[in-house]
Amino acid sequence: MESFGNPDKKIILDSSLTQPNVILDILNSGNIPKSSGYRVIKELLRDGLLAEKGYATTRDGKKISKYTSLFKRVRLDIHGDEISAQVQINAGFLQESYLLKVAQGSWV
Repeated sequence: MESFGNPDKKIILDSSLTQPNVILDILNSGNIPKSSGYRVIKELLRDGLLAEKGYATTRDGKKISKYTSLFKRVRLDIHGDEISAQVQINAGFLQESYLLKVAQGSWV
């Protein structure tokens, strides 16, 4: 919930919903400064809300990681003191997300 309340985290998650992107494209699309953007992306990776999904190749042949959001769709409803969330998980994310492994009890 905290991540969706943080403007930079929300922008990063939104920009990686439909297709995986490299970090610089994610940050540039949301006009997020690189210095804080890399820190925020690191937090999202640590929290399992963002995961590596494929690679892009640079002009000089180097591979750079692409990242995608855990959720394809999120709906938050607030009624007084109650908060409910409905989420749709991006396909293929179950094997990669630390957060989902913990939730499923399969993290060793």
